[in-house]
Amino acid sequence: MKNVSPRRYGYWRPITDEVVEKYLMCGDPHHGFARIRCEECFAEYLRAFSCKCRGFCPACSKWKSLDLVIFLEEELFRPMTHRHGPPQMRTIPINVSISPE
Repeated sequence: MKNVSPRRYGYWRPITDEVVEKYLMCGDPHHGFARIRCEECFAEYLRAFSCKCRGFCPACSKWKSLDLVIFLEEELFRPMTHRHGPPQMRTIPINVSISPE
């Protein structure tokens, strides 16, 4: 891959090799795992380590997105007692129905 034309695709950055190697090892228990045990029923399972490569690994990007959504909901949106809308929506009188009937 390193002999790809730099004019067309840009130069090969050294971090690219590292990110691809982490991605290939992502979720593989041969490269490390944690043993998780339920405190109530004592069931155990293995959880393979992830690569934590944002933007390249689809699985890790999904978890980062879910973490962001949870943060936004619990820390930013839930404590608010009101919501702001676009300026056009703020000028509509309260007694006017927006839904088509």
